[in-house]
Amino acid sequence: MSQAQPAPFSFRQAAIVAALLPVALSTVRGKHLGERWTRHQQRRPLRVLSGPFQAVGAASRVLRRRLVRLVEPRLKAACQRQKDAAHFAPHLPEILSEEHMQRVETPALVVFSGGTAFNSIAGQLRQLTTRVAHVLPVSDDGGSTAEIVRVLGGPAVGDIRSRCLRLADDTGDEAKAVKELLGHRLSSTNSQEAKVEWSNIVEGEHKLWSRVSDPYKHTIRAFLVNFHTHVLLHTTESFSYRNGSIGNFFFAGARLFFRSLEAAIFLFSRVARIPEGSQVLPAICTEERITLGAELLDGSFIRGQHSISHPPQSAESASPSHVDKQAPGPPIAAPIRRIFYLSSEGNGREHEVFPRINHQVLREIAEADAIVYGMGSLYTSICPSLVLPGVAEAIAERSVPKLFLLNGSIDRETSRRAAGPGPMHASDMVQAVCHALNRTCGKHADMRLDHAPSTYITDLLVPTDSSIVIDHDVLSGMGIRHIVEVASTQTASGCLYDPAALVEAIKTVAMSANSSLAELPEHVLVEVAGLLAAPDLAAARLVCKGWRRLFAEFCTSLRPILAGQDSPHWEQLFEGFPSVSTLDLRLEGSGKAASELLQLPAGSTGQLSQVLLSNLQQGTSEAAPEAFLEELLLTALEAQESRPDLSISLEYFHSESTSGSLRRCMFTNAAVQFLVSLPSNVEVTSLVVPQPYSCRLNPHSLQQIFQLTDLRQLRLVLHDVKITDREFKQLSGFTRLESLWFGSCKLVSDVGLKAGLSDLKQLTQLTLVDLSRISDAGSEVIGSLQHLESLTLMKCPFITDASLNIISQLPHLTALQLSNNDLITDKGLPLESKLKEASFRACPLITQAHVMAVS
Repeated sequence: MSQAQPAPFSFRQAAIVAALLPVALSTVRGKHLGERWTRHQQRRPLRVLSGPFQAVGAASRVLRRRLVRLVEPRLKAACQRQKDAAHFAPHLPEILSEEHMQRVETPALVVFSGGTAFNSIAGQLRQLTTRVAHVLPVSDDGGSTAEIVRVLGGPAVGDIRSRCLRLADDTGDEAKAVKELLGHRLSSTNSQEAKVEWSNIVEGEHKLWSRVSDPYKHTIRAFLVNFHTHVLLHTTESFSYRNGSIGNFFFAGARLFFRSLEAAIFLFSRVARIPEGSQVLPAICTEERITLGAELLDGSFIRGQHSISHPPQSAESASPSHVDKQAPGPPIAAPIRRIFYLSSEGNGREHEVFPRINHQVLREIAEADAIVYGMGSLYTSICPSLVLPGVAEAIAERSVPKLFLLNGSIDRETSRRAAGPGPMHASDMVQAVCHALNRTCGKHADMRLDHAPSTYITDLLVPTDSSIVIDHDVLSGMGIRHIVEVASTQTASGCLYDPAALVEAIKTVAMSANSSLAELPEHVLVEVAGLLAAPDLAAARLVCKGWRRLFAEFCTSLRPILAGQDSPHWEQLFEGFPSVSTLDLRLEGSGKAASELLQLPAGSTGQLSQVLLSNLQQGTSEAAPEAFLEELLLTALEAQESRPDLSISLEYFHSESTSGSLRRCMFTNAAVQFLVSLPSNVEVTSLVVPQPYSCRLNPHSLQQIFQLTDLRQLRLVLHDVKITDREFKQLSGFTRLESLWFGSCKLVSDVGLKAGLSDLKQLTQLTLVDLSRISDAGSEVIGSLQHLESLTLMKCPFITDASLNIISQLPHLTALQLSNNDLITDKGLPLESKLKEASFRACPLITQAHVMAVS
């Protein structure tokens, strides 16, 4: 320090945060600051703002996870205040999760379908996402599957095999060869020719093996041989290979070997090279035969899937293995009332059984971004998976898009409607899905649900040339208001979706819902933006383009991450955040970043008007703490010269902890000496020491603190020094104090409390700890602090309702906390008080109901 004391600046300086310095600083004034401060004594003032000591931490990368953790309760509160957007609140964790962007790009779908109609879409769907769980029934008892089930028993695997082949990789020669082999069917006209061809295949001599490598050939042949062996073991049954599917035979051989349907699917998926993330799931995991039944509206029953959907038209085609799925079949006798499962020998309602759902299906539903009910046979392909207990409950819990893909034409199952003559309308088909899920027509009333159709179906997709009547008014009354028409083509078998157009429609619905952040009403986003701190605003920009635009406008304060000696690209920062007016720069050992920023011309920094400079210094640094402070002060002063349009503010922190834990820092006598030794043209306006073990002061240092009369904020919890009326009275000198937290008041009496607080008319926040000697006589002074907004009195056993009544009616008081008092009651807290937050810990005569009513 030079001999001549520098003249104070013409404008008032703001604060420098209390430096937590563990070393003696007795030479600071003479050795380090004096000469360099003298150079700046005639320059414009340095404006310095401070923040609480405990709020400072090492800079870290802002992630969405942090946004979720910090912001979720505030977002929920915002949504609850906006009643029309309250339904977003329960789903905010899902919306804001770190997987959000991945879900938007590749949504996870659960598809309920059969093995034929949806196959035309399954391959195309991979262009949208490979994260698809295909749920298929195992009740098909027609075609090649029927012969396997008849002779060997077990569930039907035809639909599962068919879907696996659709999903199989066919990008290489060998992959195509394997797919061709497993998709091959034996002769459908001559049983003897079929048996001979099968013999060539199982012996490895068929031409289909020519492009399959030996490892694949040996693996596939092993399970085909196992299937053939089991067929030969059934000497009482003659197996017909006519129209037999090699894929079905392989699947059956694997299931018999592993004694597990799931293991067989896993093996088939690997052999067929199904993409990672795609799954083919049986609705029921069982080794038993599954039989489907239908109850008609006239009370009659039909047994077997093929008899429901494609019954034989003649005696010659009566065998289930000879089902022609393209033939229309005879008309059904009456509308179908419901679908259910039958025991292996049963034929009516009394033989109904309730198989268990595959639990993997429930897990996939719980994680799905959209649920799709595929087109196909409504009652024999879609409903068999939906009637299983647990499915409806899982679907109803999810608030995701639920798409029903309507067929393009009427089939036997939908040719009769219960509500009138003619075939089923779109609303009838929606109602059929709802009844299946609700188990409305089941014989057990305790298993029925009562959810509305809109709980299960949110979007209805319809081919443009569909022959099905779309009764919009009825659908709207059911809550189905989103109906999407999709391009279609006419074929010999009827109206079919254009695969590319259908996948695009599914993408639009699924991805728009997963981007629901952007779909939030604008006023809710504005409310959210008003609740977030600067780092959270910056993080919110990463969520989606809509949030990037909105939060860039709302983001007026930023704390850029300064990695080592690297500086951010300031021009890009101001381009991305056009509304930023405040930058908080944490300079760890170097002022390079600040220097580069402050050298930019005024026109290139947007609306920037304030820069906060701070230095988080660790005790492991070789540089002396005062040297860092000196550099920080000079950087701030020089910046103030180069950019007179900016308000430059300054914070300084020091930690002696190598772990960076600021709660272990010591606020010592040397630190106090440093504060009072600062030049007279620098004001210390904030002193925050949060923990008693952080403070090691003697009485002399405490007296020096009372000399810092420009303080606006003081938080001091002392460990070694006893606070009596004499010390507490000296708080009256802090006439500009706005926030006071003072601990260890157990020796302060009513007289000392009145003397210390009576002149602190600017106080807005007051916390006093351990008021064991304070009564109503002393607490009256608190009622005179008319600007008080937040009050905390801890351990105040002798305050009564009289004082509480006066305090609670302070005009600006919104937050009140009292603890450890057996005297105050509900009467002391009038209902007309303006409190928004109230807490009375260890106050047994204050009821929680009254506190909630007041706040």
